[in-house]
Amino acid sequence: MIKTMLKPPMLELVVELRFFSSESANFIVGTLEQIAKKNNFSNSINLGGSNIPEELKKQDPNLHYTPWIRIFHNNDKHISCFIGAKSFSISWTRDPLDDTDLFPGWSTKLSEPFLGILSNVIALKDSLDISFDNVKYRTIDTFQEEDILEKSNFTVVLNDADLTKKEMTSTIMFKKTNAQLTHNVVVSNSAKLVSQVNNATFNGSLIDITTDYVIKENDSIENIKTIIQLCHDENKQMFSSILKQDYAEQRLGAEYAQ
Repeated sequence: MIKTMLKPPMLELVVELRFFSSESANFIVGTLEQIAKKNNFSNSINLGGSNIPEELKKQDPNLHYTPWIRIFHNNDKHISCFIGAKSFSISWTRDPLDDTDLFPGWSTKLSEPFLGILSNVIALKDSLDISFDNVKYRTIDTFQEEDILEKSNFTVVLNDADLTKKEMTSTIMFKKTNAQLTHNVVVSNSAKLVSQVNNATFNGSLIDITTDYVIKENDSIENIKTIIQLCHDENKQMFSSILKQDYAEQRLGAEYAQ
C-alpha cells in the first residue's frame, strides 16, 4: 500500500454522516448550522436541498440526503460543511488547476478538525433523536493525463484487444464489498475539471472512490474515530491497488509500505 506521496493528486475528500430523526427538517438543519458556527465556520450559502419535491425523493431516495446549505471555515478556504435534513458532511477541496495546492494529509492535518466537528454532531443524537445510518468516506483524485486506465492495474481484454487504451474505454465503474465496507469506484480517462478561481477547464483523468460503512445495531457511533480511520485505511488501500507502482512512484512520488 502507498505510505506517502510527494505530489498527492487528491482533489476532494468528503466525510459524510447520514441519519434519520423524528425532529423537523428545519430544526435539524438550524441546530447543525449552529454546531458548525461554534466550530469556526460561517458565511453559509443555500444549495436548494430544501426545495426538492417529495415526489422526486420517492423516486430517488438519495435525494433525501441532498444538503440544504454549505458553510465555510473561517481560517481555511479548503474546508466546508454541507448540512441537510438527513446528512452532515465536512469536505476538503482544492483548485484542480493549481499544482502547488497540495493535499495536506489526513493523519497530519485533517483528522483533528474533521473528527472534532463530527463528534460534536454525534453528541446531539439523543437531544435531536438521531439514528445514524451510515458513514461515507469519499476521495476524488485527478490527473492531467487523459489515460489513467493505461497507468492502472486493470486488465480488460476482448479478442486480444486491450480495452484499457484511451481510444477504446473511457470509464470503468465497479463495486467491491467485504464484511464491513462497500467501495463504489469510478476510474475515468475523460473528466472535465473546472478551476474554482477563473472557471478555466481542462480534460484529464480521475479516480473516485466512495467507501461506505453501514452502522450496525451493535456499533457505537461515539467511536466515530475508529470507524472513519477504518474507512480511510480501506479507501487508501483501494486507491493503491488501482495504480501501477512504477507510475505512482515516478509521477506522484509515492513511497510504498514495506
